[in-house]
Amino acid sequence: MKKEQKKKKEHKIVFNEQVDDYINTLSISITFITIGLLLYFKVLNFGNETISNILQWCFTIFGILMIFLGFNSKDENPYKIKGFDSFGIGITFLIVWYLIKGFTSFLVIILAILILLIGIYGTIRGILEILYSLNLNLKNIKTKSISKIITEIIIFLTKLSALALTILNILQALKII
Repeated sequence: MKKEQKKKKEHKIVFNEQVDDYINTLSISITFITIGLLLYFKVLNFGNETISNILQWCFTIFGILMIFLGFNSKDENPYKIKGFDSFGIGITFLIVWYLIKGFTSFLVIILAILILLIGIYGTIRGILEILYSLNLNLKNIKTKSISKIITEIIIFLTKLSALALTILNILQALKII
């Protein structure tokens, strides 16, 4: 009888594959950004300042890129807002361009121009995909319940504020603002 009561009391929380993937992606992203911040504030040091700076930017950029890719997880929801992955990749390329644009080597200048083109393309494509997804969602709004609409608005505003904060942190780290 005691075994039966134990079995009834045990309640396991199980995530579906989509939630588990999103949590893993977000955890890895935050881990990489944290390592980048620890390198920035000199908590971690590899003995050579140049190597530490390169690793700091690599970890931070990779973490930010993972966050943007996590926004476009394998969600089958037809009302999902798409375009965050393209936007994130574009922003990442623009950051890389900003970091290497000061070099005077001919090959680096050519590489910087290519990176700038890809960055602008990705950013603009992401913005257009986001706007188009929002437009489609607004057209389909009549078929949705109010609670579903409110949930989607909250999720979108959360993603948008995370994006804005990430861009502000990048601009501050680059001492642009």
